[in-house]
Amino acid sequence: MLDNSFRTRYKTVPAAINMQNDFHMTLTHNHEEFEILIIERGKCDIRIGDNVRECCAGDIVFVNPMEIHSVT
Repeated sequence: MLDNSFRTRYKTVPAAINMQNDFHMTLTHNHEEFEILIIERGKCDIRIGDNVRECCAGDIVFVNPMEIHSVT
């Protein structure tokens, strides 16, 4: 499912910072923007396509435009 909400929310600058302490994006989705996920603390599983990786504090994950992904 193509998520166009980013483009709707940020009309002037194609960048956003999400600083939630307990972030979950369990809904598998994709969008036209490049995404950078920085894990500051704790652990999470990031699914990109058919690959799932456990990530922990200090990891940086790059998600290409249109790649289907989720975070738990």
